[in-house]
Amino acid sequence: MSRGTKIALIVIAAVLVVGLATGLIIWAATRGGSTKDGTDGHKPETLEITKLAVTRSDGKPLDTKNVPAGIDLTANATVRSKAAKARLKIAVFDAGGEEVGSKTFALNPSSNLQNKEYEFKSDAGSGTSYQVVATVFSGSVEQAKVSVRYSLGKGGDLEQARKRAQEKLAEADRAVQELRAKNIEASDLVETLADADNDLSKATTVADYDAVYDTAVRVLAECEKRSETATEEHNREVCRLNQRELYTHVINYNKQEGNYPDSMEQLVQKGFIARLPICPSGGKYSYSVDYAISPEKLKITCTVHGSLF
Repeated sequence: MSRGTKIALIVIAAVLVVGLATGLIIWAATRGGSTKDGTDGHKPETLEITKLAVTRSDGKPLDTKNVPAGIDLTANATVRSKAAKARLKIAVFDAGGEEVGSKTFALNPSSNLQNKEYEFKSDAGSGTSYQVVATVFSGSVEQAKVSVRYSLGKGGDLEQARKRAQEKLAEADRAVQELRAKNIEASDLVETLADADNDLSKATTVADYDAVYDTAVRVLAECEKRSETATEEHNREVCRLNQRELYTHVINYNKQEGNYPDSMEQLVQKGFIARLPICPSGGKYSYSVDYAISPEKLKITCTVHGSLF
């Protein structure tokens, strides 16, 4: 092997050694860097929930299997957090799994226990079974979770049904009043709600209250249907008047210019109209001319309502 070849091999080997060392340094730096959860590649310091309890806010004894409806409850969570930027969330979920209330607390990095409280109504959602969940986070990563359940008692079931029916009936009444304000026929719905209100005053069981609730739901659906129908009828009438107006301007354009406009916009450009009318349903207007008949026939068309004139 020549001297030059030996020198070349030594240089190549040196480059490989330097490259390997650089790669190891970069790898080590990356391993020690921050991760997406903000924990700098290390497991977070102690984050734990040592206690979660639900009590009455007024201090009276509470049976979690027979909780009265409409009372104030307090969720008490005790947490130990040595991590920076840690958070505690206390949330309440109803029987359908929907979150009906929550509060989030910032936690101080400390070895001491921290107590957080969240106050809420016992019947904030729907159903009779509720779950209170306490969760601690480090950055965006969930580190611990604890939950407790409670149920409304039989008296709570009845009160919950009454409250549900009463609120839905009030909602239906507002919807009917809105129809009447728009001059939409609703006398039959007024009578239906009067009967339902009478049934509500006589209700003694959950089934009675549920029947009132169902009546209110049907009235709401009918209100929405009538409102949509009235709106569409109004929109069609406005569109019909717009088409009549455009018809007149296109005819005048043809008489004055000796030909039809290339587009509706030319009516504005030539000063035949200040601005084009707008279809309330979002339709666009165009025209066509039937030269096969005499005299030729002009037709204005809306992309939503078609030709109404």
